Amino acid sequence: MPEGKTSAEEPELKTSLSLPVGGGPDEFSPPESSFEGKHAMPWDGALLRTFVSWRKLDSKHSEAEIFQEVIAEGTAYLLYQRIKEEADPELQSGGVFLKLQQSYYYNLAQNIYWSEQFLKDFPRHTSSSPTILLKGISLLNTVYRNPGLRHLGDIDLLIRKEDYPDVREKLEAADYVFSDEMQGLADPRDLNSILCHRNSPSSPQPALHIHWNLINTVLPVSLTHPRVDLDALWKQSVALPGYPSLRVLSPTHQIIYYAYHHFKHSFDRLIRLHDLDKTIRYYQDSIDWSEVLNETHRFNLARTVYYPFHLAKRVLATPIPDPVMDSLRPKKLSLLERRMVQCLDRGGKPIYGHAIVYLALQKGWYNKLRFLYRCFFPSLEERDPGAFGYLAKRTVRGLKKSLQLIVSLWRK
Repeated sequence: MPEGKTSAEEPELKTSLSLPVGGGPDEFSPPESSFEGKHAMPWDGALLRTFVSWRKLDSKHSEAEIFQEVIAEGTAYLLYQRIKEEADPELQSGGVFLKLQQSYYYNLAQNIYWSEQFLKDFPRHTSSSPTILLKGISLLNTVYRNPGLRHLGDIDLLIRKEDYPDVREKLEAADYVFSDEMQGLADPRDLNSILCHRNSPSSPQPALHIHWNLINTVLPVSLTHPRVDLDALWKQSVALPGYPSLRVLSPTHQIIYYAYHHFKHSFDRLIRLHDLDKTIRYYQDSIDWSEVLNETHRFNLARTVYYPFHLAKRVLATPIPDPVMDSLRPKKLSLLERRMVQCLDRGGKPIYGHAIVYLALQKGWYNKLRFLYRCFFPSLEERDPGAFGYLAKRTVRGLKKSLQLIVSLWRK
């Protein structure tokens, strides 16, 4: 993957950080995530609207509050880039800009280092098992065109399910530690991933999130009958130059997947909407929208893809053709879906909003009640016998989130 480049006209960043680019695994700490910025922002809402939740723009906020918000949304580095492009001396002299600049350079160095470590280490252990790169590790040097513009929290990978035992065995032999804690959260048919990390303090690396299906959630999504054609994903995936065992999704499947990913997380962070927007803009001259529609309907994901598309057009003016929206738009919305759309359109983030859509996909009261029951109690034959304590906690948490959802939907 190409290295990130920065402009020669960049103002010099004064920082005491030891940045491990091209060097050894130096220990370093991220910039502080807060600072004393008491005065109100001089920027207008038009600049911040695509980086901060609309609802948060109803009143003036201090620089510290705005900084905390864009860090939480994952859009801090994109905002930094936008301020640079604006070339407004007043904006660039503020404390928040300097803080964003420091955070950006730290993130750039960390992402380059982690990407290099991953590309050097992972294929050595798994060269016999093809792997598709997902999300951050795939997007940074293609769609974003700059490895510093997006945080790389972990490295998401898609493998074939039949390859999982062999991949796990080889990674464990290379000192990777797997976490099976998630496996008690839901039915195995719904949770299709596992986390692992390298047990090597001298060479810090992000966790690996290994998937064997793009549909991955603790909700009983199998009841909605998604039909993702994994064979088609693999057949149409594109090889990563220089790495024979590594691939990326085709543009069509990237668009569908990043829409689904934003939906799956209940529209919770704007960076995921930017992932979708930038993917569409990056490939817009070559997108075959008829193929996007055909695959979305074939995967039975039309309803789940529609809402992120709706938000992307509304918030980021993403160039999605109107006929595509017309084809995906549900013919009838449930009461909860209508309230969810109203909540989204006013900048809200309904907790478990994706569960509302999954519930709407259930036909008849029996299936709806079965879905709700399975949200709290996975089927007995597939449940971990030792997970009763978790199930009790999950039920309490689910009831609490349900109340929060109702409040968020009906709050003005």
